[in-house]
Amino acid sequence: MGLANIQQARSVNGVVQVDKMDNHRGFFIRTLNLVALNITRSMLEFVENFTNILRSLVGKIMGLRAILEMKNDLNHIPEIKSENEVENLKKAKDIVESANLALNSIETDVFLRQI
Repeated sequence: MGLANIQQARSVNGVVQVDKMDNHRGFFIRTLNLVALNITRSMLEFVENFTNILRSLVGKIMGLRAILEMKNDLNHIPEIKSENEVENLKKAKDIVESANLALNSIETDVFLRQI
């Protein structure tokens, strides 16, 4: 939510106005269409995506450089930390996409085996 993000959001086609609200916890966004609004919101908001991954596949999906910290409660998915946090942030989207692809292929295999 820094100034660079706000300036980038203002340069999106269809955005009329982007202002900080008085309480400094939100933005007032005025756009010409819904697509511009969604693009601007995605630039300014912090979003977390969660994907359920089988415990046995976590290490395979994340790769060799990830360090898994197992939590005491077995119902929770392990917290994943990387040795290089900057590199991990850049590859986060690719990791989630590859995890989704791996899960889809596993679900397909399980479905085909049931037939």
